[in-house]
Amino acid sequence: MIALLPEEYQIEINTEKYNQLVAEKRTIKCDFCTATPLLKDIYLQKLLLPSLTKFIVDNDFINVWECDSCTETNTYNPQNITITKFAEPSYFKVVPSPPAKRGTKNRMTYDYEFKKWFNIVMTEIEYQIGIYRADYQSQQSSGIPQAQEIE
Repeated sequence: MIALLPEEYQIEINTEKYNQLVAEKRTIKCDFCTATPLLKDIYLQKLLLPSLTKFIVDNDFINVWECDSCTETNTYNPQNITITKFAEPSYFKVVPSPPAKRGTKNRMTYDYEFKKWFNIVMTEIEYQIGIYRADYQSQQSSGIPQAQEIE
C-alpha cells in the first residue's frame, strides 16, 4: 500500500529515526543568556559552599553547570527545565519497523505490539493519502477547465 503512493508521499520505515523524532527533549535555560542546551549535554558539578551558606541552606554542596555559550556558571534549578513532547497526532513520514515474533519469548505481548505498530502505520498512510488526494484534486481543478452541462 505504501509503494502505490508517488515517491514524495511515501513513508520511510526506520525505527531509530522514528524514536528520535518522538522522544521527549529536555532542555535547561541559562540564567545569563538565551541558550537552552539539552539536559543530557550539560555536565553537573557539585560546588562546596562556604560555612555561612552551609548553615543557612542546610546543605554542604549545590549542583552547578557551565553554559557553553556564555561560559557562566549556573545553579541547577529544576524549574528551568523544559520538557518538549511531540503533539498527537504528529505525522513524520517515518514509521518504526514492525515488531518481530520471537517464538515463545514475546507471545504474550506480540499482539499488543503489533496493534500499536499497525495503528501508527495506518494513521501515517491515511494522512499521506489525504495529502496526495488534496494535491491531486487541486491539480485537476486548476489545470483542466470544468465541463459544461449539455442541455
